[in-house]
Amino acid sequence: MSFDVLRLQALLSLAYWVSAQQHTEEDEATLNAILDEVEARRTGFGNYLLEHDIQLSRSQWLLFVAGMLANWSENMWTGFQQMDSFREYLTDENCSSAVTSTELDAVGAALMALGSIEFGEAGVDVVLSLMQASQILAKSAECQHPRAAYDLAACAVLAGVEVLDDLDEVQLQQLLTACDMHVRLAVVGEKLEQIVVAHIEKARVHERLSSAAPSNRVAAFQDLEIATEALMALPEGQLRDMLSEQIGQIANASPHLRVAIHRLIVFKEQRSRDAFRAKTGVDPMLKRIHVAKDDDEMAQALQRVLQSDAHLISFVDLARFELHANGDPSHLSVDWTNWRVNHHAYQRAVPQNRSFLREQDFAETLAELVHETTHVMTTSRQIGFPLFTCRMLLMTLESFLLESVKCTDIEELFKAKLEPGCSEQLGFVHHQLSIAERMEILQDTWTPWFEGLAVFAETAVIPVDDELGIADVVLLQRNLVDFNEAAQEGPEAYREAYEAFVSQFEELASNALSQIGPDRLRTLFRSSDGALYSAGYVAVRRILSEFRNKLGEDRSGAELFAALYHATCYGIRDSFPPFDLPVEAYKDAALQGMSDWIDMLNRLSADDIKLLITRDNKFSKGRRLTWRNGRPLEISDDDIERMKEQVDVQWQEISGQLLRLLDPEITPLASKDPDVGEIEATMRKASERAISAYLGSDDSMAHLQSAQIELMHSTSLMPIGSVDAGFALCVGEDSDFAHLCINLITTERHRDTKAPSYNFLVLPMPRDQALRLMDAYNRTRVPYMRVTRLEDLAGVINPDLSYMNYFLFQYGSEWTWAHSAVLPLSILEKDNDRERFIAYAQRRLGTDPTNRIQVPLSSLRERCTIWLDESHKWVAGGINLPLQDWSDALRAQAVRIGDSSLRAERRRVAGEGMLRVAGIPEAEAVVLAERGFVGLTENHRGEYANLIEFLLASARRRSNTQEMKPPPIPTLSYLFSKYDTGWDL
Repeated sequence: MSFDVLRLQALLSLAYWVSAQQHTEEDEATLNAILDEVEARRTGFGNYLLEHDIQLSRSQWLLFVAGMLANWSENMWTGFQQMDSFREYLTDENCSSAVTSTELDAVGAALMALGSIEFGEAGVDVVLSLMQASQILAKSAECQHPRAAYDLAACAVLAGVEVLDDLDEVQLQQLLTACDMHVRLAVVGEKLEQIVVAHIEKARVHERLSSAAPSNRVAAFQDLEIATEALMALPEGQLRDMLSEQIGQIANASPHLRVAIHRLIVFKEQRSRDAFRAKTGVDPMLKRIHVAKDDDEMAQALQRVLQSDAHLISFVDLARFELHANGDPSHLSVDWTNWRVNHHAYQRAVPQNRSFLREQDFAETLAELVHETTHVMTTSRQIGFPLFTCRMLLMTLESFLLESVKCTDIEELFKAKLEPGCSEQLGFVHHQLSIAERMEILQDTWTPWFEGLAVFAETAVIPVDDELGIADVVLLQRNLVDFNEAAQEGPEAYREAYEAFVSQFEELASNALSQIGPDRLRTLFRSSDGALYSAGYVAVRRILSEFRNKLGEDRSGAELFAALYHATCYGIRDSFPPFDLPVEAYKDAALQGMSDWIDMLNRLSADDIKLLITRDNKFSKGRRLTWRNGRPLEISDDDIERMKEQVDVQWQEISGQLLRLLDPEITPLASKDPDVGEIEATMRKASERAISAYLGSDDSMAHLQSAQIELMHSTSLMPIGSVDAGFALCVGEDSDFAHLCINLITTERHRDTKAPSYNFLVLPMPRDQALRLMDAYNRTRVPYMRVTRLEDLAGVINPDLSYMNYFLFQYGSEWTWAHSAVLPLSILEKDNDRERFIAYAQRRLGTDPTNRIQVPLSSLRERCTIWLDESHKWVAGGINLPLQDWSDALRAQAVRIGDSSLRAERRRVAGEGMLRVAGIPEAEAVVLAERGFVGLTENHRGEYANLIEFLLASARRRSNTQEMKPPPIPTLSYLFSKYDTGWDL
């Protein structure tokens, strides 16, 4: 192992950093006087400082280091032997230097490592020490001294790569962080060769990590994409050939990259280019940016892009796609406080134009998306508001805790280590856990209902059965298919074409949902949550059966679903208990509220039900309704402002309850021992005062409420699909507009080819946006951008256009743009609309933890448990406090949060209570909630398929079962009733 290059890089970069630090003439004079004395007495520098009890300032010490590095060959023995002890002579008291202790330690560690390298004692630990020290110094110099920062980052990467094969996963991640900095600083330096080198080294690290996660294979390929893109912009010559050879070595050494990387078409020899052209008919020299002088040149540029460049771009995009791991169906999920569908088919593709209809697994994907978007729509409405308010206060409490432990890294939200034994933090932690526990109780209580409604939606809401309209959860899927017809033949012809488009989708969707329904119902009932699904589904069915009875009509399940959907979204608010109830009382009240709400549904009149399901036609969203005293009411425009005021009142009520939350938690503790109670009450009041100081003022409350509204607006944008897409850009010198040419992978598996498919789009865009993108490309040489499709669930951009779809284009952090997914529409032509959409979308998709919707409750539990384990005594103002009872109560509460068995039991009890209110006898409700359909049919396996068929048929209409009989399963005989038109639950 040779370290010659590393040694030289480390010496130069460290010397550059040290010399860049500021010092005074006085510092220099003081140090020179000491050095003169040392030389005169013929003693060592360290010995002299020790004998005379001299402490150096940080600036003086760095001046000494600078001199040492200037004559390293003479001083390296001193640096190696005594550098550790030199740090002991530093003082912080008389320090005016901006250099931190961490940076000084890094300088010392780097010098020690350099000494070890000089004397042949460099192992992995030494090289890692040099890497970490260089990384610290590079980060400190990034803003003020980017050149020094780049050299140090390069040193850190070079050190890590020297021992790459010996690093474990944690160390590789540290090296990857250094690589990111290396790339960033290379871009700042605007040196193409540095960008190539930085990405080559980063690719090596990603490839080493590929065994840990398949996504690193893709990252390695993308690193080499960028390196190749920058390489082709370098002039031909020795440097370009050398770097090209390094790219080839990485590719050929990797079984994952060997085939894919050849598609990057790095041809050094003319005969290779000619062979590729003869085989494919495509010129292998891709041109990314086209600048046209006039309209003729613009037409020629677009023609070249479509005839040549588009093939190369898609060629590379497909190579990148094939390196991805297949989408994992187990990842399909919607979190209550995230409201985002994560579907495996769209983890590396975006639906565009008619591609959604051409998915190989269209039926299954459609059913899954209907199920999950039912969750998104229902959990983000009235039940989402109190949960979101809880999340906002949790974030506020966390900001106090981070401040108390002097943590400024927002990535440490809900993870930052707390100070053991710090009694001042007890109230904040207890407040957080109390909010988190109530959030879980509320979610668990309503989960059976929400799951039952979603199961019914995907198996019974068949579009052709709905003569009154189309369910929102199906409309969301229809809008994934873009109606890209331009209205050139007039409004009447346009409407006819649109109606034909709608009819075609409804027919295809109905066939798909009917075909997949039996498999989906069997799968859901046999899953680990099968009993939960069974209980919720039966409760939904019993209520809809009662709706049919009251209407005196055999209405379809698709039509009646609208009533339950609206009630779940907008008629549920009064069912939630106050948050400031004691936790056991809160749990009981939540169950009672849910039961009362189910009972309210049973008491709706025929007129109420008709109001809920009636719409003017297939293309209208229906009447605007609200709920008052357990009944739906039609509202006018005059009612809108009053409803907004009600939302403000609700915000104030919930916030007040959350602020008072500690009262019922701590009062029982305080009553045990008057002395302890007084201390606990004092600590509680201290926490409340700190919170109220922020939230108690009108300005602070208004700011927090405004922040919540803005964040909730961003959550109304639901991402469906995301992909890295290659592009080309055509820009006219005199034209106001340019053209973005982009390749979108649109299906994971096309039904005909069983392979991914793609669409190549040409989108007009303002010239100023194109110039910004061109500038970003010229600096970074990244040949792709991230494209995400988002659905606007609440009309936050245009209230009259709910459920519109948009594309967000993100070129790293350098450039962002947006366009309607329906290409002929000019919805985002207004700059303020586009800017507002981009701001919401970036917040929705961004990585800033303060904008995350989902609070990691498991992190709260883990952090609290560790903190309590380390807190052997509680101290305030240097006095030990007898707070063990409070600590024990906090531990018990932390253990309850995230307890899977406890949460499962809460859901079972909720499902059982729901069934009883829906009319299921108590004994049967207990068994059904515990065992589900699968458990109750285990002795009648031959009838299980008949049961599924009977449930599906009767869910759509009673009349479908006129020629059928319920399966002869004694344990389920109580479920089915015969009516004039057929059977029902």
